Amino acid sequence: MLITTHTPFLISDSEPEKVMVFKKGKQAVTVKRPDYNTLGASINKITMKTFDKKETIGGYAQEILNTLKERFKAGEDKETLLEEVNQRLGDSIEKVLFTKTLLDSMEKDKD
Repeated sequence: MLITTHTPFLISDSEPEKVMVFKKGKQAVTVKRPDYNTLGASINKITMKTFDKKETIGGYAQEILNTLKERFKAGEDKETLLEEVNQRLGDSIEKVLFTKTLLDSMEKDKD
């Protein structure tokens, strides 16, 4: 049986000898086995090593975060931005880093 997927979860539940990675080149499709143990591997590792993606959140969520960052750079109220990021976005490292930037900036404003 052959199953094709773009979900790292299925790969994380598979032995590496059961995983084949297909890559479409300009002229041909290559097939290889992962060079790491896929079984139990983190979703981030699979996403980066197998799909060549560094993003850990979706494109739409990243756009929202980028807009919030631009508003921060433009000098918008930090409390408002902090409340909005916490209401709109789920937990992610990107959210944590931006929240830390906001909190550090607010602390700096107090000094």
